[in-house]
Amino acid sequence: VTVPVDHRAGEASGVIDLVVYRRKGREGSSTLLLVGPRVRPHLGETRWSARSLAERAELLLGSTANDHNVVTVALRGAHDMTMPAGAENFVGALDVADDLELLRREGLGESAVRVIGWGEGATAVAAWAMQRPGAIRSAVLDSPVDPGRDLVDQEKIRLESTTSAAERAVRWCASHLSCPVNASPTDNIELLMERIDQGSAPDGVSKTVLARASETALSEGKPNDLWRGISEAAARRGDVMAGLAGPTVTAADAAPVCRDVGSRARSLEALHASVEVRYFAVGSRREALSRCAEGDGSARPLGAIEPARGAKGLRVLVTSSSTDPIVPASVARAMAERMGWTWRGAAPTRHLVVGVDRASTRAATEHLADD
Repeated sequence: VTVPVDHRAGEASGVIDLVVYRRKGREGSSTLLLVGPRVRPHLGETRWSARSLAERAELLLGSTANDHNVVTVALRGAHDMTMPAGAENFVGALDVADDLELLRREGLGESAVRVIGWGEGATAVAAWAMQRPGAIRSAVLDSPVDPGRDLVDQEKIRLESTTSAAERAVRWCASHLSCPVNASPTDNIELLMERIDQGSAPDGVSKTVLARASETALSEGKPNDLWRGISEAAARRGDVMAGLAGPTVTAADAAPVCRDVGSRARSLEALHASVEVRYFAVGSRREALSRCAEGDGSARPLGAIEPARGAKGLRVLVTSSSTDPIVPASVARAMAERMGWTWRGAAPTRHLVVGVDRASTRAATEHLADD
């Protein structure tokens, strides 16, 4: 399926080919569209790529996958769908939402589809559903942000959530003997922070690197990995921390964030700077926002989508971990309530639950089967 680089300008802006995979189901099966999150290649993390979602559909969703023709699509700017030179910034959630509409209409030729979205993919599907509700037969959104809610308001809640995530990680370590610094987690953090401030931490270890490493470990529900990295870095060995953190956020990495926030980037970064960090920051969000000033300024910001007629009350299940360390569940829940969609909180402390948590996966497949 060929789509415009810039949907608002049409094909005059140039065109790109969507990266799409298909896994055939039983004879007469309907389509199930899967839209994954962005993948972090430095971790060798490929299970959320478009190809892997198609290949692993039955492992993720059980026998439900065989009841559908599973179609997966890569997100613009993800490692499995790189953008051509000059088009690197056209990678926001609204760009992806327009891709999905063209894929449905011209690639699949279906009047409406079932769809599951994860993370950034879920945000794009939410925007798609709000703008074109007739395209959605039923949907499951795992850990989206709200494309129709003020960005600053959401950022404040996100910061509260990441602060809570750091506090939970400290409590977890203090209550689990398996934690390598179980007897003194806060002492180890203080020692590492002191060495960072004094310039005596291992090469490549900084507060920004710690924030990225904490995002990686906590989003996967693996706090022990983070504490091993902290304890070794405090002892002047930085390999574990560096491996979790991955490379510095580049302008290309930040492009989806910049496209989604537009001119609000500076005010959002200022919000991050104003937060008093008790233990350590969680996430690469501030690092990405600081990169937005280096971009070309093109944006299709989220935060102001007005739902089209029929979007409210649409058959959509919104779910996430109630203690998601990356995207606050309260944002997703409030969106579901405002839109008249179904909300379901999940128990695991991690980011993304459908296909990982058994109860969440069962709820998602039952929701799709009942339409």
